[in-house]
Parts: sequence; structure tokens; C-alpha cells
Amino acid sequence: MDTWEEQTVLKRKWVIVVGVVKVVVVIVVAVVAIGIVIILMVMVVEVVVAVVVLIVVPALAVGVAVAEGVVVVEVVVAAVVVVLVVVVVFVVVVVVVALVLVVVMVGVVVALIVLVVVVRVDVVVVAVGLAVAAPLAVLHVLLVVVVALRTDPSVLNVIKKASNTIKPREINEQLKRKPTEDERPENLRQVQNTKYHTHKRRRVEEGKQHQGGNNLGDNINQLHNAIHNHPFIQEIFHRKQHVPGIVLFTTQQIRDIRRFCCSSPPGEGTVLGVGKTFNLGQLHVTPTVFKHLGIARPTTNTHLIFIGPTLIHGNSDRKTYSTFFNFIKQELEDAPKDPVIGSDEEMAIRIAAKPVFPTGSLISCSRHLKSNMILYLRDKVGVATRTRNNIVSAVFGPGGLTSSPTIAVFEERLTNIQTTINDQAPAYLQHFTSRVLPILQQNLDTMLTRTEASHDWTNNNCEIMNHILKMKIDWRPQAIPQLIDSIYEIVKGHYTDVERAIMGRGEYRLHEDIKEYFVQPAVWCTKTDEQRRRHMEKFERALKIKRSMATSSDGDIYVLTSGARGKKIGQKKRVRASRTGRL
Repeated sequence: MDTWEEQTVLKRKWVIVVGVVKVVVVIVVAVVAIGIVIILMVMVVEVVVAVVVLIVVPALAVGVAVAEGVVVVEVVVAAVVVVLVVVVVFVVVVVVVALVLVVVMVGVVVALIVLVVVVRVDVVVVAVGLAVAAPLAVLHVLLVVVVALRTDPSVLNVIKKASNTIKPREINEQLKRKPTEDERPENLRQVQNTKYHTHKRRRVEEGKQHQGGNNLGDNINQLHNAIHNHPFIQEIFHRKQHVPGIVLFTTQQIRDIRRFCCSSPPGEGTVLGVGKTFNLGQLHVTPTVFKHLGIARPTTNTHLIFIGPTLIHGNSDRKTYSTFFNFIKQELEDAPKDPVIGSDEEMAIRIAAKPVFPTGSLISCSRHLKSNMILYLRDKVGVATRTRNNIVSAVFGPGGLTSSPTIAVFEERLTNIQTTINDQAPAYLQHFTSRVLPILQQNLDTMLTRTEASHDWTNNNCEIMNHILKMKIDWRPQAIPQLIDSIYEIVKGHYTDVERAIMGRGEYRLHEDIKEYFVQPAVWCTKTDEQRRRHMEKFERALKIKRSMATSSDGDIYVLTSGARGKKIGQKKRVRASRTGRL
């Protein structure tokens, strides 16, 4: 019989074995339970995907096939193939996941057994460690992934500050050259998104967020609500079967058009150009332009091109332009005369302007007329290059039809040109007589009766303004409310240049004829708002007087002056030193 010590040792060994078995069983059961839960979750996800692929997708495919008249048998065969592929993939995924979990569970079981049996760690400590360490490990992995993927906030701040003046692509190129990865953005898309959200947040804070977006109805509704508060929106008109139109101008623009486009003589005048612009937003934009004759660039003595009343419209027909011109006419009802309307060869503008401004004149861009003639001779008639150049030169060249100083010279040159066309390009004669000649005659009449126009007048000022508008919106179409704000900012910028010119600041200076309105910057800044306003109103009534005109002291009468000043022809001496006649 064993001794008491041997029995005690045997009992201790048996207790240890039983304890180890219990721990192993608990560990195995726990790991297996976790594995089963994971497998069940994977299977649930795959079952949902399988139901969608096996039932919903084939049903939709059959429905579409029936609707479009495709043979249903072919669709069913394709659906069966898809089902088989999905089943195979489903089985493979389940098997792979199960094998991976088995390997992982075996490894975990062995590791825990070693901890409990060999290292003799208490089973309670192991259980608590697993319960605490597992979630912490998962959180640590997630944090590492998030930190690794997330861009440093300092980089985002740099992007936000630079986005005000630099384009996203340039910002991305600059930051990519940083020495460390922590100082670089993830990609160009992140820079673009950061700039977009920064500007959007700023617009919301400034109260300029437009809710209309690309919905024209919402935009027009928003403009109707803002028409009484916005100083630039003057009229919104909507005619049956027509897209709504919006008329934009300020009282300063109307005053400048009255004195620069409707005062010749006695004042020096300028043409009111009209030109349609595309790709600015949901609708077309037709601005009017004129030269501000009160200020000039000192280096070249050229005048600043101003934007005038502007039309935003969808239709480009006579009725739409007539409505626009009528609004301008109503504002200019007390003007001395109607303006000279300059445009390209668009007939809708010409037809609409003539009845609205009956005492005014029309002039068409010589550059557009010339290019259209070249294209018609080349593409429609198909004449040789030499013949085409001869005809174009006879009409638009030096000493050509468009540079005729009188009607008699015009008629004589016209006879020669018609003979040339009849001999060298007879197929073009009818188009020239019916289409081109009336416009050339209108240009001649305007040139002879209005000093604002010249024989080589072009619509380049409108093209310049179109380019300014597109640069303002960064060549990206805007919603109508945003576009109106952008145009209004250009207008305000123009009149800021005028105010700075009065002080002798900026790029422009007052013209010599109205330099009496110059005010020293220190004096201008000490004036009250009312004093500055009155001074600006006086300046806006001042005319750039022609050299051949004299103005009375009260400014009410303008008369022509004599170039001879009462002297004899060829007289060089002073009046007091010269005899009046011979005895």
C-alpha cells in the first residue's frame, strides 16, 4: 500500500491534470465559439449577397429582356451561369474561411496551453488578459490604420490658405515636393475637395450661398425675391414659350452711357457695343460695352473698357433683344440723342435695335464681315485663293469699299467690285448684293453721320469683355445668382478705378478735358460721404468736349470754334502786329 506521501503526490498530480484538462476544454470551447460566430457572420453576409445575385439580378435581367424584346432563353442561360459561378465562389470562400479559422484556433489553443501549463500562469489571469487585450489590440490596429491614412491637419490648413489665390493643381505640385510624407497631401482630389468645401463654407458664412444650384426655376424664384434688394437686378421678364430674361444695370452705368454714347456733339462719343457670350452659365449673357472717356491709361492714353447694361437670356430672337433695348431706352429717355449700336453680323440684334433707337445708327464689326466673306467664298462658292484675296482686298483693303470717304466714291468702287465678282466669282454676286452690301451701306451711313464710328470699327471691346467675364468665373459655368454677383463685382471694380483716378491713384488718370475734378488723396479721404457723392455726381455729368467745341461758363451752351481764329490765310504774326489791309 502506498504511503501517505505518495498518495498526496498522486492526488496533487491528479488535481493538476484535471485542472489543465478543464482549462484546455474552456479555452477550446471559447475559441471554437468565437470561430463559429465569425463563420456564421460570414455566411449571413454571403447568403444576402447570394440572394441578391441569384434572385434579384436574374429577375431584373429577365424583366429588362422582356421589355426590350430580347430572347428570354439566352438571358436565363446567362443567369444560370451566373448562379453556378456564385455558388462555387460561395463554397470556396466558406471553406477558406473555415480552414483559416481552424489554423488560428489551433494556434490560440496551443499558446494558451503553454501559458497555463508550462509558464504556470493562472487561468483567471489568462481569461482576464484575453478579455482586455483583444479589444485593445483591435482598437490599436484601427487607430494605426486611421492615423496612417489621415492627412496631417497642418497640411489641410496650408491647402485652405493657399486655395484663395492658387489653383489646386499648383498647390498639389508644391506640396508634393516637401521632404517628408507627413507634409504632403494624399492626392490632387483631396486638394480639390478641400478647396471646394472651404469656399462653400465661406459662402455660407457670408450669406452668399445660393440654394438654386442648376435648377433654373429655383434660381429665377430666388432672383424674384432679391430684385428689390439687389442694386444690379432691374428686371426679370418671362414671355410665353420663351426662357426668362434678366436685365442688369446700375444708375452709374446709365449715366455714363448717356454722356459717352448719347452726347455727340458736343461731347466726344463712343459706340455702345453689344455681343453675346457663351459658356458662362445656364443661359447666354449679352453685355453692352463702352469706353469710359473720362479716364485713360497714362502710358498709352487708351480709355478703360466698361461693361454696361447686361442681358441674361435663353432665347436670342428679336423679341428678346427688343425687350432689353426698350429697358435701356426708358432709362435714356432724356438723352440728347440715341446711341450708335455696334455688333457683329447677328441679325436679331440689328433688327431689334433699329425700331427702339430710331434716331440712332447701327454699325457692324468689319472683322466679322471680312472673316465671314472669306469663309463663304472658300466653303460655299469654292473660288481659288488668289481670286478670294482679290475680292476681299477690294472690299476691306486699303482704298477698298469700306474705306470710302463719301457716297460718290463708295458707289464708284462698288461698281468696280461688282464687275470683278461677276467675272471671277459669279456664284457669289447674289449673296454679296443681298446680304453683305446692305450692311456695308449701313456702316457707311453711320460713319458719315456719327463721329463715334469709323470705317474699320470692330467689336473687339465686346470680345475683351467676354474674356474678362470668363476669367472672373475661372472658366467654370456658374449658377445664375452666382453669375450675377460675379458680373456685379466687375462693375464695382470699374467704378473703384474711377474713384482712384480722381485721386490720381491706380492704373488710370483723369482725361485732360475733365482734369478739374482731380482731388488730392488726403483731401478726398477727409471728405464726408455726402461730399464725395456730390463730387462723383458732378464728375459723372462732365463731358469730354471735342477740341472744336467751346463751352460757356455755366456749361449750358456748346458752340463750334473757328480754326482760323479770325486770321488771314498764311498769317504768322500776332494779331496786334499785323495790318488789317492795304491803303
